[in-house]
Amino acid sequence: MIKPNNDVPVGAVLAYAGEISETVLSIETRGWMVCDGRCLSISEYPELFAAINYNYGGNGDFFLIPDLKANQITTQLSYIICFK
Repeated sequence: MIKPNNDVPVGAVLAYAGEISETVLSIETRGWMVCDGRCLSISEYPELFAAINYNYGGNGDFFLIPDLKANQITTQLSYIICFK
């Protein structure tokens, strides 16, 4: 189970060794999201933007989180990023 991030800094990327069987909404209420390259609004995620800026793409009012799906060693390993 993915627990609240507690003392993990915003922008930290972790390899989660296990299937993410929870819904995306459930993961995100705990302060994590899967590193799938999605586009996010700077105004909705200001702390995450401050940590990663446009390092993975985007411009203007939007930025991208890293897309690490291709880096998965196995289907039971997922990369997640802390956003709060």
